[in-house]
Amino acid sequence: MKIITICQIIAILLSCALFAAPAAAKTWHVPGDAATIKGGINLASTGDTVLVACGTYYEHDIRMKSGVCLRSETGNASCVTIDAQQQDRVIYCRFVTNTARIEGFTITGGVASEGGGLWCLDNSSPLVKNCVITGDSASDYGGGVRCDVNSSPTFLGCTISGNSAGNGGGISCHDNSDPTLTDCVLSDNVGGGLECYHFCSLTLTNCALSNNWAPVGGGIHVSRRSTITLAGCTFSGNTGDWRGGGMSLAFDASASLSNCTFTNNSTGGTGAGMYIAPTTSATLSNCSFAGNSGRRGTGIALDDVTITLTSCSFTGNTADSDGTILACGASHLIADATQFENNSAGSGAGISLHNNASATLTNCTFADNSAESGGGGMFVRDDATATLTDCSFADNSAQLYGGGIALEGTSVTLNGCSLTGNYAYEGGGICLYYTSQLAADTTAFENNTCRRMNAGAHGYVTSGSEAVLTCCVPDLSGFTGDGIITLNNEGCLTPTEPTTWGRVKAMYAE
Repeated sequence: MKIITICQIIAILLSCALFAAPAAAKTWHVPGDAATIKGGINLASTGDTVLVACGTYYEHDIRMKSGVCLRSETGNASCVTIDAQQQDRVIYCRFVTNTARIEGFTITGGVASEGGGLWCLDNSSPLVKNCVITGDSASDYGGGVRCDVNSSPTFLGCTISGNSAGNGGGISCHDNSDPTLTDCVLSDNVGGGLECYHFCSLTLTNCALSNNWAPVGGGIHVSRRSTITLAGCTFSGNTGDWRGGGMSLAFDASASLSNCTFTNNSTGGTGAGMYIAPTTSATLSNCSFAGNSGRRGTGIALDDVTITLTSCSFTGNTADSDGTILACGASHLIADATQFENNSAGSGAGISLHNNASATLTNCTFADNSAESGGGGMFVRDDATATLTDCSFADNSAQLYGGGIALEGTSVTLNGCSLTGNYAYEGGGICLYYTSQLAADTTAFENNTCRRMNAGAHGYVTSGSEAVLTCCVPDLSGFTGDGIITLNNEGCLTPTEPTTWGRVKAMYAE
């Protein structure tokens, strides 16, 4: 019987270990080890790096592999340009996992039906870092980038600009794809900066979207049960021909925005900043809308939806017709600690509510807004309703009626509000037309003026309308009109100091 010694056993174990050990990761140099980028990737295995020397490479249809890092010599996009010369798309990823990396390239000259610059398909989720994707086009979707079928690439510090497509000139996402963008720029894309639809979920952090164009949703368009989360993003100079200059939501989409800004976006139709279509929803906090322009709803336009605003601001927006915020249909606007200043519109320069819309406003401020017809601060009409608590209207104006607030065929409740220094031809503070109802409680009307004699400096109540004023201060002789004006001061406390325009800040004593 043959006896195996301890030394022989150790030798066998060592040889097995050496056989099982993975090959060491290798760096393949282009053009040193391979003449082309495509050739370098063909040589590479999982864990390898393909390092590309600075220069311009005329290649197309480069196919990435899982586990391979494709990197320019410096890691900066200015080092290496890959130019497809309109022969095909530039880079193609299929079944490429998140272990793949593309870093430091300018990707240009790609042409395809989908994904002219980069196409991520079938569970492909590479990391794309410090790249510039520009001058690429697609006849259908994703001039710069197309993400399709469970593909969720991560983009860090990338610029996606000057691309074009029928849909999603910069980026197009479809079918459960969830890309993440951080510190990226999407600019000057035709067909929109970014579009996603059909159960996608996108996250953008500290990204800038500027000067993009599309018929709907110039900056971003989200639809068909997709969701988007944006933090610290900017939208500027984007155009939506029909609606949604900065951003649009449609078909059960939802959005959450924090610390975002919308500046100088435009539309020929509705929603220069944002357009939010039926069956969608949005929540915004600490967001600002300034200098946006269009026909209606130049800050945000709502159509049969509910949105929530917290600590947002709307400044210097211009609407040809209705409102910085326009809410129609069964829309419900909930706003807290939100400011409307220096906006202008045909009517309802701050907020315009139409056709059964409703609003609940708390601690909101309307100042120095102006309307050509009615509702310098706010216009409520056509069976819409609003409840305002601790809100202030100061120095707003309307050429015709309701310098602070105008009502037409609707009802409004004011609790603890103030209307100060507003001006109109009729109803400097508030005007009630067409069987409107006002219930004001502990609300101050001060220093409002009207141009027409005896037309209600504080409030003008026309025939068929009714204002019930409970514990309001100070002198309410400025309420006039042929409608019903009821003063109810029974059980009220006596103010011991004057109010200020920001709130009813009087201290009360028995």
